Amino acid sequence: MALFDSPQTDYPKQWKEYSFDFKLMFGYHGCMMAMFMLGGFLSIKQELLIASVVASTLVSLSLRNRQENNWHWSGAGTKRVLAAVGIAVVASLFDFAALPSAPLSEPRVLPWHLAGLGIAVFGILGALNIVQLSQAEFIKECKAITGANSQNGPNAAVPLGPIDPLWKRVVRGAYYSVFFAVWLSAVSSFYFFGVGVRDGSPAPTVTKTETLQNHGRVVYVSKQDKALIDSLQSAMQVGIPSVLLGGLFLNFVVGVKIFSNVPTLKEWRKNRMKKGTG
Repeated sequence: MALFDSPQTDYPKQWKEYSFDFKLMFGYHGCMMAMFMLGGFLSIKQELLIASVVASTLVSLSLRNRQENNWHWSGAGTKRVLAAVGIAVVASLFDFAALPSAPLSEPRVLPWHLAGLGIAVFGILGALNIVQLSQAEFIKECKAITGANSQNGPNAAVPLGPIDPLWKRVVRGAYYSVFFAVWLSAVSSFYFFGVGVRDGSPAPTVTKTETLQNHGRVVYVSKQDKALIDSLQSAMQVGIPSVLLGGLFLNFVVGVKIFSNVPTLKEWRKNRMKKGTG
């Protein structure tokens, strides 16, 4: 499939449609959030032990499920590998941006980082075609491998979906670039705000005269730091709704598929006509 071609994933709409692996990841995430809600009553070692036991148990359940369904990895092409690398980089940047406000050394916030790690790992494995989001895709993968082994061999070619016209791929690539720029401004805003709160002075000084507030706590930072934080926050506040509305416009009106589960105007009219004649 060409770079920046139409997204193919059809996201599940009901809980029963999600894959067993996704449900396991969801259970892991719930356990981490439960530890997070305990508010640091556990030590770092205890939290890491609990997370390790939970993760090991869920991985063993996943492996057993794969064995029962005769699952074999069908491999991952260059595009999937690059997507996995991208997810790892994005997740690392996001977690790094949170460190000034939520350091790993605090038992109160470590479960939050562990929960994010679980989401990132699932995303990376999904990009590498090792886990699937929906149960239908998981079963299809098992059957595809069985069919390939019995008929055409393990290296049988998988037919590719239709490739979008060049102009749609260019528009989609430009949108993704703008989306990433807005996301990066938001992440940078979190990072520099956290650094300002962490390193700010409790009282005004000669160089730190601008106020910064965080949940009732007031610290003082330099004019340059305050200007940077304000500009990044403004970019985030304007950019996030703009990029979301722009994506919906491109997807629904222009017909450049951005969101898998959001139909284009042409698809919407076609489905409406089917319902009217059904």
